[in-house]
Amino acid sequence: MVKKFLRNILILCLVFITIISAWVLYFGFPPPKLSNSMSFNAKGLFAKERGWKDNLTVLAIGSSMTLNNLNSETIVREFGKSYFNISSWGLKMEEDFKIIKICDSFYKPKIVLISSNLIDFQLSSKSIDYNNFKKYVFKGNTHISLYNNLKQFFEDSKKYHNYRANDKTYRYLSFDSYGGINYSPKNFKILKERWNGENFRYLKADENQYRYLDSIARFCSTRDIKFIFAQSPYRKGWTSNLSDAESDILESHILRIKKIIEENKGSFINSQLRKWDDSLFVDYSHLNKVGSKIYTSYIIESLKDNF
Repeated sequence: MVKKFLRNILILCLVFITIISAWVLYFGFPPPKLSNSMSFNAKGLFAKERGWKDNLTVLAIGSSMTLNNLNSETIVREFGKSYFNISSWGLKMEEDFKIIKICDSFYKPKIVLISSNLIDFQLSSKSIDYNNFKKYVFKGNTHISLYNNLKQFFEDSKKYHNYRANDKTYRYLSFDSYGGINYSPKNFKILKERWNGENFRYLKADENQYRYLDSIARFCSTRDIKFIFAQSPYRKGWTSNLSDAESDILESHILRIKKIIEENKGSFINSQLRKWDDSLFVDYSHLNKVGSKIYTSYIIESLKDNF
């Protein structure tokens, strides 16, 4: 009786192991559970696997405005291969500040670059375990131990597989060699609601995010790190339809950012000083690869007098 029971338990265990193995073989492992953001978790995995050591020349950080709108090839051509884009979806200034402080201890960047717009100054909705992030990326912890829910493990594995497989959607999550992702300029699945964009009258900026930007600028200044903040562009067809009230909101935001950066001896790049053709975008603010090259070149050209 006992032998039969043990045999049945063994069979169940083997079936269970077989199912998990087959699932992982097809979908792969999910990224570590460092936050409630698949993009942030995937970037943590990428950072660990890439294994950068200290003394980075350029560390780019921010939301998708940095992740998708900067072009790695253009930056590497100007600054060399010691470049890492550690950005992920939806990061706000508060999160940028905390991540910069962690990364500075290990990467020791000479330049910190943020590409951003008004949406990055809203309340944060992220739940990031910064301690686990530091332990996992820099201290050698394994990420399997970060999962305590098998259902979540399976769901994240499938989701991550799908996000890496389709480069024609906004959720594409396959990084280039430096951590960036540029959207395809051809056959991209543009969604009408994203193309039409936000209404600034309903975007409530969080005052704390401006304070955290000031903290980033001060931190870089005290650490002798060159801080570059670039206002990410909006497509011409969208900005031309802004109401006077919305235009005032955008202008006030840009002027406030400029003041914070320049008071702390950083460099502010205002892309809104020129028009950006709609053909360079996949929605109102996310550039395609062609647009990202033009925008990144614009940033570099604007910095020529500062280096």
